[in-house]
Amino acid sequence: MNKDGVSTAFELISEEIESLAEGIAEEGGKAFKDKRYSDAQELADTGENLKAFKTKVDQLLEEWENGFDRVTRTKTRIKGIPIPPKPTGRSKSKKTRLRVKFKDGTEITEPIAADTFVDVLNRIGVNEVESLGITVRGIPLVGERRSSQYQQRRISGRYVVTHSSTAEKADTLKEIAKRLGVGLNVDIIQ
Repeated sequence: MNKDGVSTAFELISEEIESLAEGIAEEGGKAFKDKRYSDAQELADTGENLKAFKTKVDQLLEEWENGFDRVTRTKTRIKGIPIPPKPTGRSKSKKTRLRVKFKDGTEITEPIAADTFVDVLNRIGVNEVESLGITVRGIPLVGERRSSQYQQRRISGRYVVTHSSTAEKADTLKEIAKRLGVGLNVDIIQ
């Protein structure tokens, strides 16, 4: 996924805070088990502060992604991190996109299939999609936790799995539309 530098930075910060919070939770659990209650309380307070700080970081990420258009956001890069070279020696399939037309005439077609996918889910309603319990790669399509293994986008305070082929995204959108009774057509285009 071609993320912009600011989004990537916020996601890295959020992941680091989450990792630190998990470590503190383990320490706190051990302190409580060892009946070191004052240590456990201090660690619990630190954990609460980290949770609040992570919420602020996640809100800033969401504000960045919702407050600026995609073209502006993609102009940002993280300095000092080299862009990996494109793989050679194997041919890559042609890039495909999604075109989604709603019954009311609204059409969503972005240059990247994942962007179209996320925009459509956002229009349908992230909470409604989450309520369906759909999984992708063994994790919830829409959930509260960030995956360390699969690509996701954060929208409306949730993580949406975008780690799938364009055809899989199209099938998922069709399934969601059918189950929620949303009138839309999904096409794969080049």
